Amino acid sequence: KPHVLTMPGSLGGPHAAMWPVLAFLAIPAATAFAPPSTSFLRAKARPSAAPRPPRAAVTAEASGADTAGAKAEAGAAEGMDPETAALAKIAARFKMEVYDLDGGVVGLDSRDPAYGVRVASAQIRRQASGSLGVGLVEALASGTDSRGLVLVTGTEGVEYADKGRLELGDAVCAVGEPGGELRRVEGLNYDETVKAVTQFADRPVVKVVVKRLVERQPVAVRAVLPDGSEASFETLAGSNLRMALLQRDIRLYDPRTRRHDMPYAKGDCAGEGLCGTCLVQVTRGQQLLSPPDGTEQLITSGRPASWRAACRVVLGYENEGGEVEVRVSPQSAFEDEL
Repeated sequence: KPHVLTMPGSLGGPHAAMWPVLAFLAIPAATAFAPPSTSFLRAKARPSAAPRPPRAAVTAEASGADTAGAKAEAGAAEGMDPETAALAKIAARFKMEVYDLDGGVVGLDSRDPAYGVRVASAQIRRQASGSLGVGLVEALASGTDSRGLVLVTGTEGVEYADKGRLELGDAVCAVGEPGGELRRVEGLNYDETVKAVTQFADRPVVKVVVKRLVERQPVAVRAVLPDGSEASFETLAGSNLRMALLQRDIRLYDPRTRRHDMPYAKGDCAGEGLCGTCLVQVTRGQQLLSPPDGTEQLITSGRPASWRAACRVVLGYENEGGEVEVRVSPQSAFEDEL
């Protein structure tokens, strides 16, 4: 999806939170790097003989994301200009995760629980000079391999070919041809990113996919239990409803409920989206919830539209804060549901 928001640690899981991150897929800002037809950067007086652009001041040599993030955060307090300081803080909030150790595939997620990751994209027209006009900086680098974090630093003069836009601090995750091939560069360093961009040097329009840190909005939840008692709490947009209830010891399951996948059995599937026993009835704030996906539609088929499977519901969809009210285990009032 063009926009998906994930809460920290949820990437790739069966219940990854989605907002329109997204869906979250993503060189030195003030240095020159604009060879004709190959540059991803805006031109800025780089000596033509230079073999490659130098690293920016924000670059931190570190073998792990935690160390690199700490260095970047510390750098923000050492007299940096406002833009560089802002980029250092953004870099400190990103973390790298290994998705495939053998294949060398790494990904970016938020290390700060107050921030989620939104995946966005923009199509950019190539300028007459051959540049796309986008400023980038290698904010973090491992120093031992190709891992890194490349952030957008400026977009002055960029000509967009669609409604998408890039913002300061966006992490570059993929580049390619609109409607065609995309080259994944998420979690890779400056050199690897530039190498990917040059593969599309003859394209008049290049698509750039980024991951963007977004501050998660608060969502107030009021849960009414079958016995009439109530429980209220506040969480952040991007949270899974089932987990939010269970983490606060709110009884979600009625052990008498028959499973959707095994009608002859009782008990739940531990949030795998199979059994349909974590039902809630939404009485307020339906617009703040993620729409039912195919799996949820299947396990709630034949039931009221206000009934949702809590394990499939993301609170604060599209990072919208507000109030949500639910009745827990609405099936408990109907004999044919048990």
